[in-house]
Formats: sequence, structure tokens, C-alpha cells
Amino acid sequence: MARISKPPEVRRQEILDTAMELFAEKGYEDTSMADIARRMGVVQGLCYRYFDSKRVLFREAMEQYVRECCAAGLPIIHDRSRTIRQRLDDMAALTLETEQNARYHAFYHRPENQSIHEELNWRICAYLTPHVAEELEDACQRGESCAWSIRPWRPAICSTGRSACWGNMRCPWRSGWRSSGAMPAGFWSRNTEQRLRSAGTRVGGKKFPFE
Repeated sequence: MARISKPPEVRRQEILDTAMELFAEKGYEDTSMADIARRMGVVQGLCYRYFDSKRVLFREAMEQYVRECCAAGLPIIHDRSRTIRQRLDDMAALTLETEQNARYHAFYHRPENQSIHEELNWRICAYLTPHVAEELEDACQRGESCAWSIRPWRPAICSTGRSACWGNMRCPWRSGWRSSGAMPAGFWSRNTEQRLRSAGTRVGGKKFPFE
């Protein structure tokens, strides 16, 4: 049979899609690059031409999943006709809804995928953090009260992070979250705060943590 040539971007996406199908069916650990190539009907070397390892492949697939889950929320957080509090609440709710309805939601929520699931939390938070920081900066500069500091946007970030840990999976912080503003134990300090500190994020002319 003649070899079918496809544009690189098409082939790359085909590998990602096939890999995620197999991860969902067999699990990440039980899926090999050989399995992916076999499902596609290509030689294994083709997969390695695009991805150095299964881990690299999966990392890119997860980043794609994160972008898909967060895409609908970005126009909301950047809508400056509304208050920052309104935008954060709505962005969190929409991102949560999008992730719950995402194609591979069940895979990320399996109990045996806890470490993968925690990485997804971190990546969602990391993806949204610069967008939230930019809008907090603008809100403060335009005179919107910043006296509440970082606390009110913690639940919003938490909710989007929480989107990856709701479902059937028992999460270590699941029972600790409250919409009144309490953070799930460890989520904020372990992820968002560390990234904001290391980036030297500034909001309202002050460097995080806005003491």
C-alpha cells in the first residue's frame, strides 16, 4: 500500500488525537508509542519524529486540553465593561462548565490518575494567572477598589483549578472549598502564589503578595 503523506501539522494532531483516545481506553501507563503507531497504521518512528517521548507527547496533549477548557473564559476576564469581581466569578464558572463537558474529562478524573489530575490543575492555573494579573492591574489603575487584595480572586482561580478535580475522584482539598472564599488546602499556596512570587507579578503598583 502506498504511503500516505500528510502536512506536518495534520500528522502531529493525528498523533495527539490517537494518543488521547488510547490513554482514555487503556490508561496512560499501559499505552506505548508502539500502540499509538499501530492504531494509526504507521511506523513507530513517525511518532518519534514529532515527539521525543510519550511524556512529551502527553504534555502537549494536556496543554491543548487546557487551552480548549480556558478559551471561552478569556473573553470574559478581559471584558473591561464589567467589574473584576464579576468577571472572575463568571470566568471560573464557565471554565468549570467547559472542562466538565470536555471530551477527555473522564480520563483526567480517574482515581488512578491523581498525579495527572494535579498537574492539570497546575497547568490551568498557570495558563490563567497572567490574564487575571493583567486585569487586576488594570482594575486597580482605573480606581476599582483593591483593598480586598488578592483574596476575592482566589476562589475564581480555585474554581478553575477545581474544575479538574471535581467528578468521581476524591481530591485531598475537595471538602475544604467554600464559595465564601476559603481556599482548598494547599492549592493556592502550592501553585498560584509560587508562580506569582517567582514572576514578580505586580498589581496596583505593588508587588505580590500585596502586603
